[in-house]
Amino acid sequence: MQSTDQTSPGKGARTRHAIIEAVTHLFNRKGYAASSIRDICEAGGIQKGGLYNHFSSKNDIVLASFDWAKQRLGAALDDCMRQVSEASAPQQLIHLAESFCALYENDTYFPAGCPVLNTGIEAKGEMDILREPARDAMAKFRGRVLTIGEKGIEKGELPADLNLEHLADVFTALLEGAMFLSVLNDDTRYLHNAVDHLRSILMSYAANAD
Repeated sequence: MQSTDQTSPGKGARTRHAIIEAVTHLFNRKGYAASSIRDICEAGGIQKGGLYNHFSSKNDIVLASFDWAKQRLGAALDDCMRQVSEASAPQQLIHLAESFCALYENDTYFPAGCPVLNTGIEAKGEMDILREPARDAMAKFRGRVLTIGEKGIEKGELPADLNLEHLADVFTALLEGAMFLSVLNDDTRYLHNAVDHLRSILMSYAANAD
């Protein structure tokens, strides 16, 4: 089925964006596969016929929603990291971990946790179309760690022999695992404990830098 939006380009784009924002909250809370077209229409405040004026299929809505969620998170992290652009690499990485934690606590669009983590888990089952987008999003977060780490080694702020691939893996896995536990138990102490642990590791690296 092809999209047949008959509204003006400006109004059509605004309506599409409003629907995406609304259903992103729905998908984060209920999941992609479990959310029916009726659920999507109710969340987006639109009739089924109107919905298909803006999206060609449920998969089209799903992909657009995840893309928007990914962009929202990326932009939020970019804003946070600009605040510490002149800080040392260890301090930047600590701030990245703190910002990741704060986004979950403060961003009401994602009440059920990191949309990338949730999407990756669901993509393993019924939503295979999201597997590559989720992998790409997680790789970009991991890439932030690698980029900061590489510059830190160049500046002598981190040990020259530091295994950055290992650091990036542990950094990402620890935060995402803590996110899962925080959502599961409705208790952010897991995230805060993960941040504290990463802070301790990174300050140790800084103390042993060349």
